[in-house]
Amino acid sequence: MEKICSKEEKLCLYIAYLSVAVPLLSIAIAIMLSGWFSITNNALSDLGHAIMSPVAPYSILD
Repeated sequence: MEKICSKEEKLCLYIAYLSVAVPLLSIAIAIMLSGWFSITNNALSDLGHAIMSPVAPYSILD
């Protein structure tokens, strides 16, 4: 028995997949752009550190 999905259901499914894939891809790109980041020595929140991270949007101390 095969279930036929409507266009709206397929769209919702694609959006659900993207809601997981986009953040993971963004984190992976941020890790690659930060040469100093180590997955074993740093927390993921360190990627947004205003001083250490060259990919952070601005530095609050400058």
